[in-house]
Order: sequence, then structure tokens, then C-alpha cells
Amino acid sequence: MHEWTYDAMCHDLLNIEGNKYMHEVPSKTGGLPEKKEVLLDDRDPVWLELRDAHIAEASERLHEKMTRFMSQNKAAQIYQHSRDGGELSTRDLQKMVQALPQYNEQTEKLSIHADIAAKLNRLVGELGLKELGQLEQDLVFGDAGTDEVLNYLGTKPDVTSENKLRLLMIYAAIYPEKIKDHHVIKLMELARLPTDDMNAVHNMRLLEGSFDARRTYAGIFSVFNKRKRAVRKDRVDDGSPWQLSRFYPLVE
Repeated sequence: MHEWTYDAMCHDLLNIEGNKYMHEVPSKTGGLPEKKEVLLDDRDPVWLELRDAHIAEASERLHEKMTRFMSQNKAAQIYQHSRDGGELSTRDLQKMVQALPQYNEQTEKLSIHADIAAKLNRLVGELGLKELGQLEQDLVFGDAGTDEVLNYLGTKPDVTSENKLRLLMIYAAIYPEKIKDHHVIKLMELARLPTDDMNAVHNMRLLEGSFDARRTYAGIFSVFNKRKRAVRKDRVDDGSPWQLSRFYPLVE
């Protein structure tokens, strides 16, 4: 399922190989953007601070960092005064940093992460991940079932094959007993996934064993989860500062 930390989303949505990210820098000659390989690792203080944060919190922290930089840097202040005024967006702040005549290591890191945050937020919108992520977490927490999955697949024809596969694998892991009945036929019709992908969905039900065994172990797991509160969060109120933050994976 989709995890919503900055680190996880970078590796899930961006073309990152290991810890290598290709950062596009505007050409000084006005031509095509130049690509520069950067490392997202422990030597990057901005990455260290943001990587385990929820994407919304990471974006907010990044915005605060860049706003603070702007207020403390004379060149940034001059650039701001040259604009019409008003609060700058993350994209505007990124352009502001790139417009400065000189870079130091801090400003370069800020520019890189402003670029990353802008791409992540764009992809979340384009792929409809907020609604999908909500359904994924509702399935895991028992707040959604077959009807919700059928409705989602039936009303979202543009969902990528990868995301449909991920959703059905979650469904099969949570409700393995239903993969054997008539529901799976309708799911297959709506998902239109290739045979190999549907085989993967069917195989997910084997991970939990029989439904009776899963019911027997439920009490044991509930005790375990109480001891391991960091593994997952209880359902939060609508006033929670971060959406889609109920689920924490056991293995990071």
C-alpha cells in the first residue's frame, strides 16, 4: 500500500535508483534544462530532516525553511520585492532560489527538495492518490470492503494498472476468503488486469491461511499491536493535521 512519508513517496513515485535523483537545473544559456545527479543520503541535512515526515508536514517544513532563508538573505529579499507581492508558492520559492546569482550548499539543497516536493504533489493529484490512499487505509482498518472496492474500480477508469494491482492485493490480503467467491469475478472484470497480475492477487490469500485461522490469531495480533503502537495509529478525527497518516509499516 502507499506509504505517505517523504522518503517512501520519493522512491514510489520518482525515478530514483538507490539514492540517486536526477535534478533538473535551468540552463544558463536558455536552452533545455540540464540534469544533475544528486544523492539523497545522510550527507544531505534537508533529506535527514524530512525523510521520515508525512509528505504534508515535509512540504510545510520545506516552505518554512525557504521562507526563513528568504527573510535572512538580502538577494532573496531583493528578488521578492521585484515581484507583485503576496505569499509565494513552493514553485515560486524554488524559482527564487534558482534566480540567485550564487549558490551555497544550503540553498542548493533547498532548491533540490523544492523540486522534489513540487513533483510529488503534482503526481499525487494526477494519479488521484489521496482517494486511493484513503481506500487502502480503510481496507486495512476494516472500514471498507468489497462494495467500496467495486465502486472505486467502476468509477475510476483512469487508475493505473499498477495501482489497481496494489489495491486488489491489499483486498486479497485482508479478505482472503472473498477471493474464492463470485466477488472476484466482478473485480477481475472491472480491473482488467493481465493474467499474471491476477495470479498475484490470488496468491495473496495464501499468506494468511484459512479464514478460521486468521480469526483465531486476530486476538493475538490485537495484543501485539497494543504493545507496538508505533506500528499503526488509531483512526483519527477529521481535524487531524495530516490526512492518510493512520498507517505505519512494521518494517521501514
